[in-house]
Amino acid sequence: MRSRSNKSVGKCVMSDFTQTNIARALSGSHKLVRNEVDVVFAVLNKHCRDALNADKQVAENYLQRRALSVYQYANTKELLEALWLSMRALYHFKSEHQVLIQPVEFRPLKQQETLINEHNPVFLLQSLLERKLDDAIASLSFFQFSDTQRYLLHALSIAKRSHISDSKTLLEVLEAKQSDLLCFSDLNRASVLIEAPRRQRVWLDAESLLHLRQAQSIKASKKQFLNKAFEQWWQKIRATEPAMASTALSVDNALLALNFQTTPLVATSLSTVTTVLSDESLILALSGQIGPSERGAQTHHVKRKRQRKTAIAALTGDTSDKKTFGVDSGLRLAFSPEHRAGNVDRQLIDALRRILSTYEEQVYIPGRSAKALKRARSEIERLLFNTLGEDAEQAPSILAQLLALFCADLLLHGSASKKRLKASSIRSYLSTLSVFLVETLSDEDLLADAQSSVDALYELTHRLGDSISDLEGADKQSTVLRFLQYVHEISELRLYDFDELELAGVTIESVRAHFIPAQLFDSTCHAFLAMRSSAREQTVLMMQLCYYCGLRRNEALLLAVDDINVESDVLYVTKFAGRKTTNAPRKLPLALLPNSLYLSLLNYIETRSKTHERLFDSNAVQVHERDFIALLREQTQIPDLVVHSLRHCAANNLLLVLAQGAFPSIQANVAEYFLAQKSLNGTQAIEPHELFSSKQLERIKQALSAEGRALNSYFPILDFLAMILGHATPATSAASYLHFFDLVTFELSSMRASPLNKSVLHNLLPQTNARFETIKRVFTSNNKEKALFKTAIFGLADARKLTTQVQRSVQTVDTVITFSDFIDALYDYQYRPLSDLSISKHLRRYFDGLTELPNVQFLQQLSPRAFPTWIRFQERMTTQRWLSVEQNAISTLKRCLENERVSNKRDAEQILRAFRILGLGECIIELNCDDNAWRAIVENSGHQVRIKQTEQQQKNALQLEMRIRPFRLRWPLWDKLQSILCSLELYTVFRNGDDETKK
Repeated sequence: MRSRSNKSVGKCVMSDFTQTNIARALSGSHKLVRNEVDVVFAVLNKHCRDALNADKQVAENYLQRRALSVYQYANTKELLEALWLSMRALYHFKSEHQVLIQPVEFRPLKQQETLINEHNPVFLLQSLLERKLDDAIASLSFFQFSDTQRYLLHALSIAKRSHISDSKTLLEVLEAKQSDLLCFSDLNRASVLIEAPRRQRVWLDAESLLHLRQAQSIKASKKQFLNKAFEQWWQKIRATEPAMASTALSVDNALLALNFQTTPLVATSLSTVTTVLSDESLILALSGQIGPSERGAQTHHVKRKRQRKTAIAALTGDTSDKKTFGVDSGLRLAFSPEHRAGNVDRQLIDALRRILSTYEEQVYIPGRSAKALKRARSEIERLLFNTLGEDAEQAPSILAQLLALFCADLLLHGSASKKRLKASSIRSYLSTLSVFLVETLSDEDLLADAQSSVDALYELTHRLGDSISDLEGADKQSTVLRFLQYVHEISELRLYDFDELELAGVTIESVRAHFIPAQLFDSTCHAFLAMRSSAREQTVLMMQLCYYCGLRRNEALLLAVDDINVESDVLYVTKFAGRKTTNAPRKLPLALLPNSLYLSLLNYIETRSKTHERLFDSNAVQVHERDFIALLREQTQIPDLVVHSLRHCAANNLLLVLAQGAFPSIQANVAEYFLAQKSLNGTQAIEPHELFSSKQLERIKQALSAEGRALNSYFPILDFLAMILGHATPATSAASYLHFFDLVTFELSSMRASPLNKSVLHNLLPQTNARFETIKRVFTSNNKEKALFKTAIFGLADARKLTTQVQRSVQTVDTVITFSDFIDALYDYQYRPLSDLSISKHLRRYFDGLTELPNVQFLQQLSPRAFPTWIRFQERMTTQRWLSVEQNAISTLKRCLENERVSNKRDAEQILRAFRILGLGECIIELNCDDNAWRAIVENSGHQVRIKQTEQQQKNALQLEMRIRPFRLRWPLWDKLQSILCSLELYTVFRNGDDETKK
């Protein structure tokens, strides 16, 4: 009896999934989410009752089939989040004892109303407003209306033609200054950037601009609020329309009605989430240059970064321009995970937490206590000042200091969305981030390696992505992402690679709204290849694939030669590691590339495939990548350009190209946005850039047609773009990449094709006799829109008037065979017999005539540390002028190097000259005894003298000698110098012979 009882007691009894489990799953969420426990349990009990029972077995796809039914109960984002978290918890609960398919996860998103809903204007109201507005604007008695009514009619007309659907934006446009206007005279378009209520760009055609000028000409005293003016106008309409006698209407609803049919549906859905270009970026994109008045302007990203640095200077008392949080400061990088009392990271965080707690206790009434805040600020400044003044061994880690500064900045300056944050909220952020740093960023070796190693940065990025994904609650994830963005803005610490973090399913808040016009990008590539080498050509080709195909940086670096299928004209993006999204692997049609680049790529592949499997040498490309981006920044005057910016350019280029292919009505307008000046048969002709030419468009249409797709008005442009970019949804592409979305939707509007009305134009022109001549000139012109726009911008003295980009074609640059290409060809000649076709005939004849070939096996023995130095060395040798004196210096160094020492003054002078040619400046040269003549030789060459004389040398009184290898030289190529000099000597002879041949 007792044994049976014990057996019964020892049996594991599982408890069911109850409200307690749900409450535990929702514990890390917002209070409004936690309050949904009862509702969630009722929903799960109705649809997933069998899964709640711990002992009952269910089908493998039980939760998967019921997930959608559960989520459909969500009528608020809080309930949706609660249902999603609870379904995930239920899945983990049941999957402990049986195999289940994970249910579909629906993360909380902002719910959008359907297009047809109770808030949309009824069609009767919509047609009535349009008819009344058109009749009033074209009325012969228009100028007899009151100033208030005419101001309202102008405002409504602007809203209708420019797709403005809210009164706040409309008021911002009406109050815009002339200096805010960008007028592109050859496009017949103007635009104004609106910062509030949200950052957006409003485009104006000629008629809209005339309405704006007339509205702004009305005296300020006559302007009433739009609400009151519209109310008076609507009352008059209701008096004459019995059907509307009981219909109340606000300005915002009227704006919705006026834009309901003319605004493209895609603009209604996505225009509120897109990121628009700044004025400076738009000027660069369409005109190809930045005027003198804008050269000092910075992007929003850089301005925000400088604001943060100003806050740091105020908090730490450091007013110098030196960066406080450099990675070479000698401080520890990683956050210390130790829990001992002497942990300086913990001490800093605990001290800041005590200051926040004290401040919270001193604020007894709602709002801010000035005295308490002043005291807290003083204590924080003292804490940070003392922390930054500590020695490197005793100071907290850089991450701990950044965390303290982040929380102090939130308390004193607020966040981007809220100016005032409670101390309790900041303490919560501090706790969340402390735990995150201990669990994720406490490996000092990994952080140190990530500052210089691509592989280590890759590993750290994916560790961050995994840790962020594992955080429960969107608020904790948002806190971590804001901190990572803060670190990126104010320090040089590298914690992640932007592309890789995006692929891991995590998006940092920063969106660099950049666009580089194709002409400027091509000219930059051409300038970068002025000193041509295979490494530079690879770098440019990789950048071109990023610019035209939208590849991420690492996707391009990992491409194999076989990833490009020449027969089907497709580029496959498949080789990667650690991807978390199923959309990253994809295939891209090569028709997206301009035809000239496409042909160059085929030639490159034909040569490259004979000797390599990878499309690019990643080490060589990474060395030149910084130089290319630096040149691109110089050409564009955009200081925060990165390789990822080219992906933004690709997205917008493809948007414009596909739009002009799908909608012939805007084809001419888009093509004219990007013009290039070319030389044809000795004459200058202005044509669209090759990317926007009719031939390129036809290539894309044929490629899509081969896949069974027709590029017409039914073509899913945004879905296709999302596929090309490797995004899960079009919303992701639109939110972060499509900076020309506003321009394309503006051109797609039916208002662009509306005919010009003479009566309307009569009422939009100043009431002088000249208006009759203007009307006649406009309507007799071959291009009415252009003539009207010229009239609209006449007299706008303060507006910025620009033309689209017109650049001369690039000139051919006379190049030489670089040292890198020479030595690569020499290696192929000796060790790769299958690469005969990759060696030029000129080089082959030279190699065939040599009696002895140098050993170039050292190319395979270069360490990763030495490789960047080797790349720079090759470029230096290419740019060097090889006169006879330089050749003699290299030959002398090669001859004397085996002896390690030299006693002849003439040879010493030649060796020191060779050091200068090789780039070895300011070295320490050892002499075995002091001599004024030898000292003068060394010091006149820019080096220092070190006397190293042994007792044996003093006794024997040996002759004076100079040691060839400089003292404490850390040049990584020295061990290979003998082999390098042998190849370099051959190269100098070849260069001189080649120069003579050209002459």
